[in-house]
Amino acid sequence: MKMFLNFIKYLAFPIKLKKKAFINFFLKKKLFYIFDFRKNLTLKPLRVIGLYHFALLVPNRKNLAGILRKLINNVKFEGFADHGVSEAIRNDN
Repeated sequence: MKMFLNFIKYLAFPIKLKKKAFINFFLKKKLFYIFDFRKNLTLKPLRVIGLYHFALLVPNRKNLAGILRKLINNVKFEGFADHGVSEAIRNDN
């Protein structure tokens, strides 16, 4: 949880710690997502291939560049793509 919290703070997203096991993630001052880090949770196995996707919607390329500048010294990038309607940054981490 600490590593995830540092990553979110590093990207300057507004968050609020509800309890030690929860992180509330806000978007436009509204609660958007709650991350649950309780250790006693039992997760059902999913039928997936293991691909994890994290997407950010930013208003313009200037904001995307700001996020990229924050990551560039700490992340090994595997590739970049322009899909016409979106742009992607890929890493294998």
